[in-house]
Amino acid sequence: MAVPRARIKPDQDVWVESAQLAGASVYAKAKVVSVSGSSVQVQARGANATVQVAAADCYAVHPGDAVPDHCQLTFLSLPTMLENTRQRFMRDQIYTLVGDILVAVNPFKPIKGLYGEKVMAQCRGKRLYNCACGPHVYAIAEKAYASMVRASASQGIVVSGESGAGKTEANKSLMNYLVWRGTGGAHRTGSSGAATLTATIMDTNPILEAFGNAKTTRNKNSSRFGRYVLMQFSEAHQVVGAEIRTFLLERSRVTSTSAAKERPYHVLFQVLAGGGVAGLSVQGCRYLSMSGTTTIEGVDDRRDFGELTRALRAVGLAADEVRVVWDLVGGMLYLGNVTFGEGGGKAAVANASELQANEHEPPPSPEPLPEPSPAEPSTSPSTSPGPSPSTSPSPSSLALAPALAPAQTPTPAPAPAPAPAPAPTPALRRRCSVRRSCSASRGCSRCSSGAR
Repeated sequence: MAVPRARIKPDQDVWVESAQLAGASVYAKAKVVSVSGSSVQVQARGANATVQVAAADCYAVHPGDAVPDHCQLTFLSLPTMLENTRQRFMRDQIYTLVGDILVAVNPFKPIKGLYGEKVMAQCRGKRLYNCACGPHVYAIAEKAYASMVRASASQGIVVSGESGAGKTEANKSLMNYLVWRGTGGAHRTGSSGAATLTATIMDTNPILEAFGNAKTTRNKNSSRFGRYVLMQFSEAHQVVGAEIRTFLLERSRVTSTSAAKERPYHVLFQVLAGGGVAGLSVQGCRYLSMSGTTTIEGVDDRRDFGELTRALRAVGLAADEVRVVWDLVGGMLYLGNVTFGEGGGKAAVANASELQANEHEPPPSPEPLPEPSPAEPSTSPSTSPGPSPSTSPSPSSLALAPALAPAQTPTPAPAPAPAPAPAPTPALRRRCSVRRSCSASRGCSRCSSGAR
């Protein structure tokens, strides 16, 4: 529906869409000198000359101060919305409503007091427009939670925007509030089942960011995949789990990130910085050195590797399973260094001698993997009763629904009868995945990874 245009009058302040007046900006503020039919003579601020523009390119200026909802503007138009957003942004008020839609502008800096439980408490039980903190991403989460409770029906929140707009951080804030709301703040104790569940859900963020985020020219932590987060609540409106599905991962960023000031996924650098892969360096990996950008200002890949390892343990992976993940990442990086040529009319590896030289480099002693903290699960989460799907998630999804009931001591089962000895089979030697030149069989003590 078209918004009625305000009548333009002489001596009125207007926004003018004119490249001659606005320059690099889209709109410029000017004063109307005269009106003649469909043409308007305007004078820009600080200028003596006047410019003739079409009346359709003039928009009335909002007469008052900035408002928290664009719908409260006296004259609603694109330039008044932009100016209202700009004024609020300059006051560190990065959130502005448009009815039930929240507009967020990424400040690219921390804003003190913008998030936390004190702000959450100001949104709890409040309507979207009545929160003491003003428009906020927490208020959107509260509206969705309250609608779920009132209607006993599933709700949805769509987060969209261009690269660098802040979608990743907005998603984390939404998850944080919904978990806080669905546990009644019980996660603060650090010892209850709700605390374990909260930590497990939130520990998915460093995993997803490590394997799915990368540095681009516009954003140092850009998500290169789509994310569908399903928060699961019981009939008592308590959070009981979460399912996270990923899709449309930008696979080409692994093998062909050559644009200046960009780099591939964070995990590839974290694994090397933390010692998860032996015999490789960032500069020695073709996949990681094509763009010339290997570090990010203010980011410690070694520290993030420790956080990633802890998060993987917290969501249920055992120490040997985490090492298998690092082996797979390292194997992919090794394959990136393989070059092919022609030999005898067939494709052949052209740099075999270089690759074999790397095989003889002894791997460093692995650092012990961190154990999950008491607030985190040490075993794989079990499925709890509730609205979680009965089918297993797809390989690209991560389902979390640990049981909240206290564990009971199981009754020991009778020992099974000893199985008959298997028939002797020829011994098979499996070469080590780290030291390919090694001929030792499984269980080699010379290599920390063992032969696989």
